[in-house]
Amino acid sequence: MATKKNGDKPAETTAGDPVATAPASAAPLAAPATVATPMAAMKPAGEAPAAAAASAGGGDGGGQGDAGGRSAGSGGSGSTPAGDAPPLCGIPEDLRSRLADAEQLLSYVLLTKPAVEPAAGGAAAVSDATIETIRRFAALVEQAKDGPIPVNRIIGFDRAYRDLASVAAPVTARSLRATRLEDDSGARRSVLRLWLEVPAFTQSLRLWGWTLALSALAIYSNMIFATHEPVIKGNLDPENYLLAFLQNITPFLYGGIGACLYLLRSLHTYISDRSFDELRVPEYNNRILLGVVGGGAIVMLVDQVTTEDGTAIQLSAAALGFLAGYSSDFLFNTVERITAAILPKVGIDSVRRRDAAAAPPAPMGTMTLADLRDWSKELTEKLQSAKTDDEKQTYRALLNAIARRLAG
Repeated sequence: MATKKNGDKPAETTAGDPVATAPASAAPLAAPATVATPMAAMKPAGEAPAAAAASAGGGDGGGQGDAGGRSAGSGGSGSTPAGDAPPLCGIPEDLRSRLADAEQLLSYVLLTKPAVEPAAGGAAAVSDATIETIRRFAALVEQAKDGPIPVNRIIGFDRAYRDLASVAAPVTARSLRATRLEDDSGARRSVLRLWLEVPAFTQSLRLWGWTLALSALAIYSNMIFATHEPVIKGNLDPENYLLAFLQNITPFLYGGIGACLYLLRSLHTYISDRSFDELRVPEYNNRILLGVVGGGAIVMLVDQVTTEDGTAIQLSAAALGFLAGYSSDFLFNTVERITAAILPKVGIDSVRRRDAAAAPPAPMGTMTLADLRDWSKELTEKLQSAKTDDEKQTYRALLNAIARRLAG
């Protein structure tokens, strides 16, 4: 029988503990206290913030984090293995600017687009998931300050921003800034500040200047023509030389005026629907130069316009220049028609036909009746396949001559 030594303390037990039911003699065989230590206490301290960030980042991107640490982004980035937290990264330099653009564009879309999904064929509406993703990501970035955030949250935001941009097109965050009437403080800009600070209004002011300058030159040219004698060929007097110069540049002036009017009309639409893109300003400037050159070039190619019913409309050089400047398609279509009518005919086949035509044709008086009928049949087929009025007129004249010869 074991005797109890002085100083020995009785073992502390709890209800349900197997050690509590063991006899006193088995107390030395009990497991050490370290065996009962919870596993959570053995995890490194750095894993707790990661797990918290993972659980915070699972729901806003379209997925939810579970107790095991799994999370899924709204962009469908998938879930991480059980027990692993999503990767973290610092906030990129351009992320805050993209977030500001997304919030600005979202505010515009919510004010201008329908709040519910439209019927088939109607305008697109921003989805609730896109709104929630952008708003929650903005709150996360604000809370994180400069700290790391889950990568799947950034991916989800980028995809939501992409969907928002497709709904708002052709309006973008850049076009909203280029047409904004208020400054950063929310105060409405004055007219002078609009012209100097807002890109859309600055471009409009430039177009005003070009239009007024070209119009003033055109008015001056018309006044000179109205008060002076017509141009005299071969006369090198300064006055006659000035008249000849103004007469030649008139189509160029009206071509530039037509281009400026087209751009002013388009710019009015871009400003009203807030789709003006300042990256296209060089394109607008090139359009003015194209109108000036096209206005002078069209005069060398055509002197009248033919309607759909074949009616020929005689136009002045200034009118043709204005049309070419206002509609660049008018110039390009004219050049393509002339090119298609001339260049394909200049080749080996045309040279052979020219050599064959160099031989003097047989006089009509020496042709037999059968030859005249065959020739008449051939000319009739060519008349039916002729495309231009000149060709048709030529074939008709030849057929009339054959008819007179047969009648005689």
